Parts: sequence; C-alpha cells; structure tokens
Amino acid sequence: MNKNKLHKRKLRRIIRIIIFLLFIFLVTICILFLCSITIFKKQQVILTPVGSVKNVAQEDNQKMSPQVSDTMQKLFDQYHLSVDSINTGTDSAMHVLFKNGQEIIFSENKAIEAQIASLQLIINRLTIEGKQFSRIDLRFDNPVINF
Repeated sequence: MNKNKLHKRKLRRIIRIIIFLLFIFLVTICILFLCSITIFKKQQVILTPVGSVKNVAQEDNQKMSPQVSDTMQKLFDQYHLSVDSINTGTDSAMHVLFKNGQEIIFSENKAIEAQIASLQLIINRLTIEGKQFSRIDLRFDNPVINF
C-alpha cells in the first residue's frame, strides 16, 4: 500500500512538473511572438490632411499663370494639404502631386474650392478607413479613386 501511495505521489509530481514546463514554454512562445510583431512591424505611411505646401514646381512646357499658382497654394494652405508639385495638363486638368507620390487631378472647368473641399473629405474618409490611394480624379461628377 505504501508503494502505491509513493507511486501516486511521484506521478502527481511528474504531472505538475510537466504542466509547469508546458506553461513556461507557452509563455515564452507568446513573448517571442509579441516581440517579433513589434520588431518586424511595417511602418505605414498614412496621408493626413495636415501639412503645408512645400513648393510648386512647374515644367517648361506646362506653365501656369502666377495668379493660378498662388491661388492654388493659398487654397491648399487653407485646407492643410501638403503638395509637392502642381502642373497643368493638355486636357484642361491640373495634376497635383503629393509628397508621397499620390496624384490628384482637378478639372479647370469646375470651382477649385469645391474640388479641394471634396478632396479633403475623401482623404479624411480614406484615412479613417486606413486605405491608401495612388490617384484621385476629380474631373467627373463622381470622383475616381485608384488604390
């Protein structure tokens, strides 16, 4: 009978040791997983509507009048949009390039103020949704967004 009790005690002790080691193993795996997530986390570039106009570049064959350029700069400043370059196209459109390579196409036939307000609303919604766009075309009634 004593042998049976000793055997049960040893068995319980071995089970406790195995459970303890398994617990330590799982905790270690969880810690390593969390560390790998923070170390290898990819930095996301999120376009925010807060910024300043850095510079307006113009190509020789696509010159804009200084009045239009100044007006556009003031409007982008007013709506806190960060712009790298503004160019006019041959298709009665203005191509605006953001600093991170995203492009916006404005119609010269529509009110620029309304288009910029619409752009800011679109950017706010895309930022909230966590989506990145590559191009937004505002020349049409319904803006065309390319991702």
